[in-house]
Amino acid sequence: MKKKVIYHIVFLLLFAFFIICSTLLINYYSTGYKNTLKIKKVKNITEKISEREIEDFYETNLNKQISASQKDRIKTFLSYKNFKNINADYCGWLHIPDTKIDYPVLQSQSIQDFYLDHDFYQDKNSSGSIYLDNACIVGYSNNYIIYGHHMKDGTMFASLNKYQSKEYYLDHDKMQFDTLYDIGDYQVISVLKMSESDLNHSSSFLLAETKDKFNQLTEFINKNKIYDTGQKVYFGDKLLTLITCEYSYKNGRILIIAKRINEIT
Repeated sequence: MKKKVIYHIVFLLLFAFFIICSTLLINYYSTGYKNTLKIKKVKNITEKISEREIEDFYETNLNKQISASQKDRIKTFLSYKNFKNINADYCGWLHIPDTKIDYPVLQSQSIQDFYLDHDFYQDKNSSGSIYLDNACIVGYSNNYIIYGHHMKDGTMFASLNKYQSKEYYLDHDKMQFDTLYDIGDYQVISVLKMSESDLNHSSSFLLAETKDKFNQLTEFINKNKIYDTGQKVYFGDKLLTLITCEYSYKNGRILIIAKRINEIT
């Protein structure tokens, strides 16, 4: 009789544990799905850009040899006023071809990590948003530092962890970050992995504001890079640094650092 009671208690506890875990899992993926739908809604705003506006952009920039394949990208770039009407913190759009990374970039001037758990519409959301460090100045900074969650459903910055494979890097070595002011293409120059504490120690020079700080940054890159890409970087190059969590060890971080290679405007 006693064994039977114990059996039922254990069964109920395991059942309760299963229900709790299932509920948490459903909520987690449901939140991610809702956030994905919201991002699609934001992307649809680009449809408000007329063909005439796109043609005018082509005509103004003919000397830049803009290809027709960039039409969607230009529509997104020209939509910045519409994005800012919804959220004044909008500062650009980040896209890595052939990955899930295709997101608006936000920047809170008052709270550094506000978008760690808020979406584009500033609603509370555990997936957060892709956001620019508030120490960066769009159109001026030497290194744009952008953060995003490593979501288990593969969204946000989860794809960055795939760069630990050099083969993946070779297939995804270009990225695009278009700000409010210009369209920018970037070449990945290095992939770094480290602890959160080591990353925090780099905060004094990560922006590469001076030649001395740039040199400190290059030393930091050489010390922490996973492999050699063969790419060179020089003081004066405009950089883009993407940061997310890395789970091979406690409080790990992975950084993808790229340099600007050309611009349309």
